[in-house]
Parts: sequence; structure tokens; C-alpha cells
Amino acid sequence: MIAAKVLAELGAVDILVNNAATVEPAGPATAAGPEDWARAVAVNMTGPVRLTLAVLDAMIRQGYGRIINVSSGLQARVRA
Repeated sequence: MIAAKVLAELGAVDILVNNAATVEPAGPATAAGPEDWARAVAVNMTGPVRLTLAVLDAMIRQGYGRIINVSSGLQARVRA
């Protein structure tokens, strides 16, 4: 796992920036299948949570750490 490698090589993680996102599935919710939604949740939520958990204990032990979560996405106007 990358977090373990970073901790082993650098000894500490002071700042974690979770900045991975996908805007898919875009369009009507009815056009997206379960696989599309599973991928979006994995990228936008599960990935950042797993990486946060991988470094959080080390940050607490060292008495310092900052976690920044960046989210972006596609904005659409709903038409009636």
C-alpha cells in the first residue's frame, strides 16, 4: 500500500490531500447502472476514506497532521 511505503521511507505524513474524483455517471440517473454508481462511490468516497485511515493513526501518534479533502464535480441544471 502506498501509505505504508510513504511512512516507511519518510517516517511521517504531515499533510494528506485527497484529490481524486470522477464526475461519472453524468446525465439522467436512470441512464446509469449499478456498476457506474459503484465506481463513482469507490473513487469519490471509498478511496479517500481508505487513504485517510491508512495515515490517521500515524498523524495522531506524531501529534500533528492535516487532511484536506477536495471535491469537484459536474454541475447540471435539472430541466422539468
